[in-house]
Parts: sequence; C-alpha cells; structure tokens
Amino acid sequence: MDAAPPTEDANCGLSTNDLTRLPAEVLLVLDNSGTMISSKMPSGLTRWVEAMNAFDQVLPATDANLNWGLMLYPGPYTGSSSTGKCTVGQVDVPVASSNGATVMAAYHARTLNDTNATPTTATINAAVAYLQQRTTANPKYIVLATDGEPNCGSPGDTSVTTQTRTAAVNAIAASKTAGIPVFVVGICTSNTTGSTTLDQMADAGGQALPTSPKYYSANSQADLVAAMGQISGKIASCLFTMTSAPPDPTNVAVKFSDGTLALRDPTQTNGWEYTDSTNQKIQLFGPPCDSVMNGTYTDVKILFGCPGQVLW
Repeated sequence: MDAAPPTEDANCGLSTNDLTRLPAEVLLVLDNSGTMISSKMPSGLTRWVEAMNAFDQVLPATDANLNWGLMLYPGPYTGSSSTGKCTVGQVDVPVASSNGATVMAAYHARTLNDTNATPTTATINAAVAYLQQRTTANPKYIVLATDGEPNCGSPGDTSVTTQTRTAAVNAIAASKTAGIPVFVVGICTSNTTGSTTLDQMADAGGQALPTSPKYYSANSQADLVAAMGQISGKIASCLFTMTSAPPDPTNVAVKFSDGTLALRDPTQTNGWEYTDSTNQKIQLFGPPCDSVMNGTYTDVKILFGCPGQVLW
C-alpha cells in the first residue's frame, strides 16, 4: 500500500523550508568592431543594428529569469593612435536583476568603434575576472556575440593569426574551467573563414551544439532572437538555496503550489539534486524546472522528513 501523503502538521514532525531561487548571472560580451558597423545582413541593415534589434526583443523577454550585464568590445576609441584600436572591453553595465532596460540603453548609446579590432582574448579574460569578483552564489555565464575572428595579438595589430585564434580559444577554455561556461554566437558568420575558429571557441566554452556549426549561428535578426531564446532557456536557473540543511538529507522532497512532489533524481532528468556538499543548494531538472520557469508553479517549498518518516 502506498504511504499516505505527507502533511505539514507539527505533530507529524515535518518541517518546511522556503527556497530562494538564484537567477543566473549573464554577462553579454557584444562585439562592436568596425565590421559590425560596416557590413550588412541580408535585410540590408548593418550587423550592429540587427543585433540591437534582436537584443531589444530578447532582454525584456528574459529579464525576470536572468540577471543581465553588458561588456562591449573593443572599448571606446577616438583619435589616430593604432595602439588604441585594441582597447579591451570593460563592464559597461554591471550584472543586476531587472537590468534589461539598462543594458539596452547602454548599447544604444554607445559611440561605435570604427576599427576592425576584435580583442576577444583580453576581453574574455576581463569578463571572467569581473564575474569571479562577484561573491554571489548565482550560476554565472558569458554570452559572446561576435561577427569576426579574434585579433589584437599585440597593441594595435588587427591581423588575424594562428596565435590570436588559439589565444581566444584558450581564454574561453579557462573561463569554463573557472566555472563560467561561455555561449558563442556568430553574427552573420556562417560559411566564412571564421566558422572553424568559432566552432573551436564554442567547444572550449562547454556549450557547443552537437553538430557544426557548433556555435549559435545568426544570419538574420530572427536567427539571433531564436538563438538567444535557446540559450536563455538553457541558463534560466532552477537553482535554489535553503536557509538550513535537512536533518536527514536522504529524506527530502520538494513541494510545489499544487501539492505535487518532486523527488531526488541523481540522473538530473526529472526531479532535483543537491549541488554542493553542504546540502543547502538544490537544482530542479526536467519538467519540475520547466514548470517553475514558465510560471505553472509559483510556490516552491522543501519538506524535511524526520528519521523513520518517509515523505512519499
């Protein structure tokens, strides 16, 4: 006979512990080099305009579930000095909640860099350093959106070489090793010489697509919106923290607003699993996560069972 469903009666020894969801922190590293300004998409608009139009759709749609920040690269450039062309991108908008409008305003206000400098390696390194300085427990990601191969192997040198390609791949691999996966989006780059490099960068970032192109290829505004929809779906966080660890980590269930229970699932396909050694962070996977992210479940609690009392 199945066990009776648990009740939240103090006499039965169950306790509840509200969970706090940790939205993913996403730093958008957006290329604004000369080719983004001068080259056009099939629509006739420049890559930069199409990218802004696409992100104008994506950011409001994901603002509730993702904490966005922005780093434009190369940095602002004025004057005739060749060295200044490879200015490393800096954080234009720090990561924060409900940040979409601020990010949009920043890239619309940007004075564009009309050089072909694409200092991807140094900018990724700066992005990683920034995210590592954030002490929040939220999962962290970089979304790199670029239309060109990395260059700037030395100050002012905008030639693309084997060295500049390898350095960018290595920088992205280091980001992944540091616990910050990188999604790579190629803006109007399919069937170009840069596709191979972008594939390698996507592999290094740990979020590659299964077949080539392994990066997210966007040859139109609609492509870019669709690509970002896929990416945001993957990084929308179902990670939660608890105020205390359960007395019996093996006797725990997650309860939703309609009374449904999710059980621990080490396969990470349909249920939940601990994500740290303290047993105070859990992540939902599969249908339970989908139902939280789409608003079907608006309340999430955890049930702690006492020794000898089975929750399901």
